[in-house]
Amino acid sequence: MANYKLYYFDFGGRAEFIRIMFHYAGVPFEDVRFSFQEWGQNWKHKMPFGKVPVLEIDGVMLPDSRAIGSYLGKKFDLAGKDDLEFAQIEALLSFFNDFLNEIHTWFSAALGFGQGDKDKLYKEVFEPAAAKALPIFEKHIKEAGNGFYFKSGLTWADFYLSKFWQTMDRLIPDFFDKHPILKENSDKVNALPQIQKYLKERGDINKMP
Repeated sequence: MANYKLYYFDFGGRAEFIRIMFHYAGVPFEDVRFSFQEWGQNWKHKMPFGKVPVLEIDGVMLPDSRAIGSYLGKKFDLAGKDDLEFAQIEALLSFFNDFLNEIHTWFSAALGFGQGDKDKLYKEVFEPAAAKALPIFEKHIKEAGNGFYFKSGLTWADFYLSKFWQTMDRLIPDFFDKHPILKENSDKVNALPQIQKYLKERGDINKMP
């Protein structure tokens, strides 16, 4: 079995869905966490792109959360039933990345990292982008007919996207009320028996280190 080390800050962020995937698969990994101060002093210069998350696999450093998710999706049998569905997963997550880029200014302000009036940006940036994008994600779930995004069942896209929608619900109190289909998918992922122990013991993943 490969030796895995996951490098990220000591909170949820872009690495949480990766941690959950490891626990779902029952595959051991070293969860290397650090504060923002420790990152700049001890870790940033060691990372391939100067960013995290990074997954080290038998000494080889793999950066980028999507690349890591895609890699582990294949390893953990969470990458679709065939090559076509694998490509469809990649296409949906590429679309998600476009959506994330569209809402970046609001998202950064809402998290406290960026500048600007978050309420104004919500109206001017998030709402128009969400009106276009969220029905696409909801349509995937509806058409799959099983509570997940794809007909074959659970894929790494469910881990990746459900974690983000949970963040949206934290930032936008009525988000899941307006998008019950996304909530149902998120609840289904959170109910997976393989991850219950981790979810109960992981602590506050929203507290900045």
